[in-house]
Amino acid sequence: MEVRCIVDCKNVLGECPVWVPEEQVLWWMDISNPALWRFDPATGKTQTWPLPKPIGSFALRKDGGFFLAGRAGLATLASPDSLVEWIDMPNTRPPDTRFNDGKCDSRGRYWVGSMDRNLTNPIGELYRVDPGFACTKMDSGFTISNGIGWSPDDKTMYSTDSPPRRIYAYDFDATAGTIENRRVFVQFDDAPGRPDGLTVDAEGFVWSARVRGWRIDRYDPAGKLERTIDLPFQRPTSLVFGGPKLETLYITSSTLSLTAEELAKQPLAGGLFAIETGIKGQHEHRFAG
Repeated sequence: MEVRCIVDCKNVLGECPVWVPEEQVLWWMDISNPALWRFDPATGKTQTWPLPKPIGSFALRKDGGFFLAGRAGLATLASPDSLVEWIDMPNTRPPDTRFNDGKCDSRGRYWVGSMDRNLTNPIGELYRVDPGFACTKMDSGFTISNGIGWSPDDKTMYSTDSPPRRIYAYDFDATAGTIENRRVFVQFDDAPGRPDGLTVDAEGFVWSARVRGWRIDRYDPAGKLERTIDLPFQRPTSLVFGGPKLETLYITSSTLSLTAEELAKQPLAGGLFAIETGIKGQHEHRFAG
């Protein structure tokens, strides 16, 4: 499959791509150089808006605007160029943690994980944020809680912990918004790279960005590696299906801590990439709050 760089945006830490089917555009963000980005494939136009602070992830809201999981708390943004409105909430997270990757389920609840700021201890947690902004701890024991997704039948939820190179699966109750029976879905091998963001296609296969590994992997619903796609850049961070048929796989990337010598070997690193897969993805959901 051909891997195309469609926006040479030089992100330091590109993350959290979100496809908007109503507008046929893609949103994503740069964590380390805080900004929201927007790409319109029909026109090729790219726009960017700076953010006052780094955020871990975001979602579009059902009635417009954005819901943000900031490193220190939760917030809303009425439009890309408006002021961030922080949500008053009790800080019950363990010290030395921050919010990281997140995604909305089919009922419009936002699931977001936290991570150890020092990147070493399993003190991160997994939360469910309901439309009224109530934040409930659902699981714990993660070092860097990362990519989240759901099976097409809405009965399985996937969640990534990057340092132990592991993707977990849970039994998911969409009506109640609960998870149980955590088990290892994929334990990655010792080859370079570790799992970061993920997405699930319409066939129930899980796609995982293998940051620092020059590749993305696709796993069948039983957790067996189905294919690997090599990339011309070392650090894919996240991925999402988009396009008119939901068959275009968009991939964000990072240049974080790469040396000048390493960047010379991958001049398009930090860009937004696309692959025409011929495989249909699933629609992303908006936050109902």
